[in-house]
Amino acid sequence: LLIRSAIETRLDATLNRRKPDAVFELPDIRARLDRSPEPDQLFIVLGSPVTEVGRDHDYDWAIVEPSSVRSLIQLAGRIRRHRPGAVETANLLVFDTNLKHLESPGEAAFCRPGFEQSEEPFRLRTHRLADLLDAEEIRVIDARPRILPRPDEQLQPTLRLVDLEHARMRRQMLPQAASSAPLNARQLRSGQKPKTTLNAASHWNAPQAWLTAVLPQQQRFRDDPTATVDVALLPTEDEDDYVLHRIDPGKKKWESVYVQIENSQNHRIPDSQMRGERVEPWGEADYLEALHALAESLEMSLPACAQRYGTVSLPDSEQGWRFHPALGFTKER
Repeated sequence: LLIRSAIETRLDATLNRRKPDAVFELPDIRARLDRSPEPDQLFIVLGSPVTEVGRDHDYDWAIVEPSSVRSLIQLAGRIRRHRPGAVETANLLVFDTNLKHLESPGEAAFCRPGFEQSEEPFRLRTHRLADLLDAEEIRVIDARPRILPRPDEQLQPTLRLVDLEHARMRRQMLPQAASSAPLNARQLRSGQKPKTTLNAASHWNAPQAWLTAVLPQQQRFRDDPTATVDVALLPTEDEDDYVLHRIDPGKKKWESVYVQIENSQNHRIPDSQMRGERVEPWGEADYLEALHALAESLEMSLPACAQRYGTVSLPDSEQGWRFHPALGFTKER
């Protein structure tokens, strides 16, 4: 949490382009420009879909793999977000497909994030944007395809990416007809009625459901079936380094036990692997430095501050995880 906050703070300052030349006076940017003999420098942000929503960032250009039309619209809205004026050349490149499709051909690819599902009627027959979007929809990325849907009878959710999104939204938001599947004899004897599809409309069509726990059980908020492990980066005794601990429940409900797993499951990526010819990371934060500053400002001990702000939930992995402050964690394979 602490490293993520530091990175976001740095990006918020760097990508505020309301005064276009102000970025060159930022100490970190200025120092990197001054120590390099190259006349042109590229500062590249590698981001997940989190960068597309909730961040008031202004980029010069962007390259993106497709997941949904909504994703493309959101990202396009962060290119030259703060700076007016005409743009003479293309500044957004969209790949024809994504890595998920190339790694697992034949499976659903525009999902997590995206609207595609593994089953009909929300399974795409192709994962090539040249086939999924009209020429005008890809030539200029704007919000019109998401605002102006075609009539229901003309939607083709398996053939057109924007139709897939409208069809999924209608299924999720509007009342659905009762299931036409016949009930068996046991269900009929018990007086059971055909089920209706639970979705957002259930909240106002069946307000009595709020007296039960049915809706939260069927529509869990941010439901993620992936097994996770809570870990923390805690300082060493001399407070000049930090090591990875797994957080286990203690004997009492409010207690936590910190089990050191640094040597067995934390595979640190060497700094040398983060650099190439004339390439180096620029957004990484010094965890210990940030931890000391936060602990001092909150008048907390360093271990207590790390236990609260140095935590992360990781996908469970028997082999452990690879880690570097500039990249975060990923499963060890």
